[in-house]
Amino acid sequence: MSHTGGRKFHRALSAGAIVFLAWAGLCATACHGQDAAAPWNGPASDGGASLPLPAPTSPSAGNEQSPGVAPWPWQSGLPSSPAVGTGGGGSTPAGDAAATSDFGGRGMGGLGPDLHPRDSFRYGTSWFPTVSVHGQAADFEMFSQDLSFSHPLWIDAADAWSLTGGVRNRLIDSEAVLPDTGQTVPADLWSVNLGLRYARQFDNGWTAGGGLSVGSASDHPFASIREMNVGANAMLRVPQNEHDAWLFSLNYSPTGELNFPLPGIAYSYNPSPQFHANIGLPFMMSWRPNADWQFQASYMLLRTVHVKAQYRLADWLRAVAAYDWSNDAYSLVDRPDVNDRFFIYDQRVSMGLEVAAMRQWTASLSAGYIFDRYLYEGTFFSPTSSDAVNLGSGPFAALNLGARF
Repeated sequence: MSHTGGRKFHRALSAGAIVFLAWAGLCATACHGQDAAAPWNGPASDGGASLPLPAPTSPSAGNEQSPGVAPWPWQSGLPSSPAVGTGGGGSTPAGDAAATSDFGGRGMGGLGPDLHPRDSFRYGTSWFPTVSVHGQAADFEMFSQDLSFSHPLWIDAADAWSLTGGVRNRLIDSEAVLPDTGQTVPADLWSVNLGLRYARQFDNGWTAGGGLSVGSASDHPFASIREMNVGANAMLRVPQNEHDAWLFSLNYSPTGELNFPLPGIAYSYNPSPQFHANIGLPFMMSWRPNADWQFQASYMLLRTVHVKAQYRLADWLRAVAAYDWSNDAYSLVDRPDVNDRFFIYDQRVSMGLEVAAMRQWTASLSAGYIFDRYLYEGTFFSPTSSDAVNLGSGPFAALNLGARF
């Protein structure tokens, strides 16, 4: 590692150490105050996503809960499919509080327009130790940090407004170059985002919502109008029988893998409190066979896959295993074509522990293996491109904190 890069990583690791101490404090709180710990269906078990849908207005036998039985999906913190607004299956925009998974990367967003937004906060940091760059006499090391929040601005019987925002940073220490352009891989990447979301429930039970976000994802964010981006999304939920619904969506994200308006349609299938699936695009499945196990999976075009399994060790502690395939995208200041974007692709497997404390907070610590890694700058990614930089596989470690109030 270079001397300059070493200083940067020292500062970043110092910040990570502070967060680790906070994680240790939460563990101690959970261990010594289990009566105040979050339940298995705790508020932060959804990766920071706020509750997407209201409970049915009339009680039914299916909604009567017994100890150890999960509520219906819209009554719980179930993780769900890639949120509309996550970039068409590409990178998760910074500031999308519903889209960061607990382990190894990027996660699962909402079931529909959010009529019950809540204050939420998430911070995640990951360290990717030095690996070789294939075909070049260079190494690659990265330290990442992600911060996101959401805040309800106005909620009444039929309408809800909320503010979202966030910052993503990638510190890279490498002398690798992009083969076609000869550009050095950027040392510092940022994504800054601020957005506004709205949802409304109509008298016929339909729910509509949308969002608008403004930000910049670049090595020099907000350097000019060319480095700024505006994203938008819209969604409509049409109820079908007591628990199911059709979900129609339209999403546009300039930093997404598909950076054009992307329509989506899915059927939200809820046969029991233990099982939920969005059948279509985006796809999502969540299954809780008993009080201890929970399984989740999601997919969105083109290369965004998330799979997660959780096992409850105690009321305040869970073991988690996950697989993630996703990417980040940025608009570099010195890009040859104004339409070019710089992509970071990878796949990850990880295992770790998640602690729930004081009902509002969760903390997770995990380690895993990252592989199938490559960098690329262009208008659309092709794995066979001559401009791709292929990175070696290796271990990584991640720490995440989350809160909902």
